[in-house]
Amino acid sequence: MQRSKPRPIRQEDREQTALVSWYRLQYPCGPLLVMIPNGVRLSKAQAGKAKGMGMTAGVPDLVLLAASEDHHGLFIEMKARSPRSGKVGSLSANQRAAHEVLEKWGYKVVTPVGWQEAAEAIKAYLAP
Repeated sequence: MQRSKPRPIRQEDREQTALVSWYRLQYPCGPLLVMIPNGVRLSKAQAGKAKGMGMTAGVPDLVLLAASEDHHGLFIEMKARSPRSGKVGSLSANQRAAHEVLEKWGYKVVTPVGWQEAAEAIKAYLAP
């Protein structure tokens, strides 16, 4: 039986992991920062089950479960700069549509480039 090659770790995944590590150190008792597993590779059967259970294309990568005066919570769609080309990934049509719905229903949505921008967005959102 031949094993498939492991998928290379994407830069966006590295940035998201760095953000979650930073958040857990900065806010150990803070509101939950939760990953939405849309970017996880699944088998066809698992993907079908996940879709049936509510997985929706375009929903941002992370959600900070904390209401503010103006918003019900903060959704974070991570983007990263390619180490080789320097280009930044763009939003898909599904992502743009999901962001529009979330904002309509009172959620804040940000699309930071890199974990440092995401950390700044979290700090600004949680600031009194």
